[in-house]
Amino acid sequence: MSQGYSETAGRIENFQIGVFLAYVSPEQGRSLLDREFYLPREWAEDAIRRQAAGIPIQRTFATKPELARQMLERAISTKIPFKWVTSDEVYGGNRCLRIWLEQHDIFFALAVATNEPLFYNLRNGQGPGQAQADQIANSLPTEAWQRLSCGEGAKGPRIYDWALAH
Repeated sequence: MSQGYSETAGRIENFQIGVFLAYVSPEQGRSLLDREFYLPREWAEDAIRRQAAGIPIQRTFATKPELARQMLERAISTKIPFKWVTSDEVYGGNRCLRIWLEQHDIFFALAVATNEPLFYNLRNGQGPGQAQADQIANSLPTEAWQRLSCGEGAKGPRIYDWALAH
C-alpha cells in the first residue's frame, strides 16, 4: 500500500497498484488473463514493512513494464494466441519492453511521449533511422492518418488520429 494522489479517487489516498493482462477479441470476447501486484521500490527495499504487510521475502522490485513482460512471457508459454499488445505511456515509454516485443515478432500500439526517441524505417529505403515520436508523426503525409474511435469514455467518445509508422 502506498499513499499518493489517486487519479481514480481524485485525491490523496492509500492505494495499491495492480498490473493486468487482458485479452480482447471481436470473436472470442474479453477476459483478464493475468495480474501482478506492483510493489513500489521503497516497499521492496524495506524488509520490516514487507514482513508486517505479509509480503513474501522473495518478492523483489520490478517496474510495471517488467511485470507486463513477465505476464506476456507466461501467456506465450501457455500458448494463448494473440497478435497485438496495446498499452499506455507507462509501458510504451519503456524501450526494453518495445525491443522485447519486436524481438518476439509481436505487433504493438503503445502510447509514447512526444519526445520519446524511436527507431523507424526511412522512406528512401536507406534503412532504419531514429527520431522523436513527434518528428516521425509530423513527417507522415496527411493521407497516412485515419481518425478512429476508441470507444466511449467518461466524457464522451474517445477519438484519436492514427497512422502506421514502421
